[in-house]
Amino acid sequence: MSSLWQQWRDEASWTNEAAQNSLNRAHNMAVAALERQTSFDLADQEARDSLFTLLGRFAAGMFS
Repeated sequence: MSSLWQQWRDEASWTNEAAQNSLNRAHNMAVAALERQTSFDLADQEARDSLFTLLGRFAAGMFS
C-alpha cells in the first residue's frame, strides 16, 4: 500500500512539474516575442528619425 501511495505522489509531482514547465515555456515565448517586436519598433523609429534628419538637412541646404 505504501508503494502505491508513493507512486501516486510521484505521478502527481511529475504532472505538476510538467504543467509548470509548459507555462514557463509559454511565458518565455511571449516575453521573447514582445522583446523582438520592441526591437523592431525601435529600429524602425530610428530609421525614420534618420530619414527626417537627412531630409531636414537637405532642405536647409537648399535654402541656405
